[in-house]
Amino acid sequence: MERIVNSVVAYMDANGEWSELEKMKMRLGFQVLFHNVWMVAVILSVGGLMGVLKEAVLLFLAFGLLKINMGGLHFQTSLACLLSTGTFVIGGSFLSRHMEIPFWIVAGLYVVCIVVFAVLGPQGTKNNPLSEESYQKARRNSMVLSIGYFIITVASYVMLEKIPYLLLIAIVFEVVTLLPYKKTSRI
Repeated sequence: MERIVNSVVAYMDANGEWSELEKMKMRLGFQVLFHNVWMVAVILSVGGLMGVLKEAVLLFLAFGLLKINMGGLHFQTSLACLLSTGTFVIGGSFLSRHMEIPFWIVAGLYVVCIVVFAVLGPQGTKNNPLSEESYQKARRNSMVLSIGYFIITVASYVMLEKIPYLLLIAIVFEVVTLLPYKKTSRI
């Protein structure tokens, strides 16, 4: 992958106008992009092979939107990230097909998760700290998303008598990845 990234950056800087720092930033950006595309492709391919592609896509999106805004636990290696995220997405997809939780418990779980989000707020990482401006935007986005998931769940239950468990799984798992961090520091 490194050779591909270097080739892309060299092609983009054909005129040689970029500093070495700018090239390093571009390389890092492309490495992250390629890693993420590869990870999503692998996880969704496995989901497709296992017959849960639709659920895997929805869960990946619901969780990803929260993760982008809330931050929380990040693994240090690509393999750990792939295995944990893949297990969560594929396992959560299968789990959602078999869940039968009373609505009042689902509603309670949402309230607890939303309160945890409000108290802990978005958390940065050592490699991706949050500025005050980014923190406020991420906090607003995460609250809108989590309350939106709850509203969708209530509406689905009232109108269709169905609970979209994928949204619940996404929000609960995001809380789990957020808990190892302390409120005292956004890093």
